[in-house]
Amino acid sequence: MELSHQMEIRATAETVFNLVSDIENLGRWMDNMKESQYVSDFNPDHPVGTKFRQRASEMGREIEYGGEIIEYEKPHLFGVRVGDNNFMVKMHYRLTATEGGTHLEYHAEMVEASFKFKLLASAFVSVAEKTLAKQMENLQKLAEAQ
Repeated sequence: MELSHQMEIRATAETVFNLVSDIENLGRWMDNMKESQYVSDFNPDHPVGTKFRQRASEMGREIEYGGEIIEYEKPHLFGVRVGDNNFMVKMHYRLTATEGGTHLEYHAEMVEASFKFKLLASAFVSVAEKTLAKQMENLQKLAEAQ
């Protein structure tokens, strides 16, 4: 399963990057995010490899999963790997400064999944697409208001 989204945001790349990469900001634009915390030391000069835990609400259920920062090139590229025993997803945010602000390209790819999770994921692609669209709309509004 893969999901992608592109959009223009009338805010600087640095503003958008801070919203997607700072764990404290995720709940501000991801309605389903309940809690995010680092479980290893976060070094802002070398964040790749930093591990975190997140608790979110997905389709009426509360889930918890772990993650790791896998790419960090401020303010142009941020990537994470998130998952649990049933799935692993890589997500990438690519930001390009434009004359009017920032072009954001988001891509998520399921790289590992149990057979059961693959079946469930394929059934809920449209739900995931709607959730992503809402999150990107929230991100855009938040970034443009700053």
